[in-house]
Amino acid sequence: MAVKSKRQQMVDLAVLAPLDWVDERTGAVRGTKWFLFRNVPRDISRGRPMFYQRDDKYYVRTKDSYGRKKEFLISFTFGWKPL
Repeated sequence: MAVKSKRQQMVDLAVLAPLDWVDERTGAVRGTKWFLFRNVPRDISRGRPMFYQRDDKYYVRTKDSYGRKKEFLISFTFGWKPL
């Protein structure tokens, strides 16, 4: 590791130490990294719709944890139509 100059050490103390202190107490960096780099299921990003209508009933299509396709009937829509 390279040896830091006296000026670089002063910058670390003046700028980076308060930022580290705030991050320790808020978790802002950890939360941002989680949000940006989380694993999003592949099924969500496909072009086909997840909600569809068949025989005047609404269904949602998804995959279970084993990768098998599942269809679920939406029985309560509370007045709104998902399409």
